[in-house]
Amino acid sequence: MHVQAAPSPAICLFSSDPITISECQGALYLANYSLRVKRTDTADPGEFPLADIYAIEVRPTAEATQEMVVRILSRQPHARIVMIGNNFDEKNAFPLLTMGVKGMVRRADIRADLARTISAVHQNGFWVPRQLLSKFVGSVLSSTRRMLFALGSAELTEVQAKLLNCLMATESDTEIAQTLGIPEPELKSQLSLLMKRFNVRRRWDLVLLAHQASSHRGLSQTA
Repeated sequence: MHVQAAPSPAICLFSSDPITISECQGALYLANYSLRVKRTDTADPGEFPLADIYAIEVRPTAEATQEMVVRILSRQPHARIVMIGNNFDEKNAFPLLTMGVKGMVRRADIRADLARTISAVHQNGFWVPRQLLSKFVGSVLSSTRRMLFALGSAELTEVQAKLLNCLMATESDTEIAQTLGIPEPELKSQLSLLMKRFNVRRRWDLVLLAHQASSHRGLSQTA
């Protein structure tokens, strides 16, 4: 039986740099993605095309960059955003992750990573440097430990709710199995169901979604 392939996401790039634009076009063309470009140095900032994924070149200031993210999310709350910049560190990345940005690609890595980033983000995942992601998760654990995951947590079973709380505390599989009183094979099965429930593939994605949910709902960030 012939299975029809899922449609490719509509991608829009906001950039003012011809080199960045050319690199992105080349990287996505090779991966059979189509890309629409909106020049930020000429385009009316009040207008932008509808898209599934927006790739945004980091602006000259943090305020301008965050303003662009807010402008897009205010019009399309479910849009997925990927940032492109020279480098990402705690100072410039953490605010963007809190706002809901799901991917970060260095300009030097566009050819190698942009298509893979688009694929991961399109599947509701994240593409963020591992060390940076780890630091970000660590910086918000005090709040995420205390909250029951806001995205549909009312529909979780008791075991799933307890498992999610353990994941927020970054416990090991052995510790979680002991806490829940279940064998590790059953734990892996429950974890698989939980990730399927929230349509993610990694436990890191669960932690990030939990934090972003709390931020969008204005929950307290006090330890």
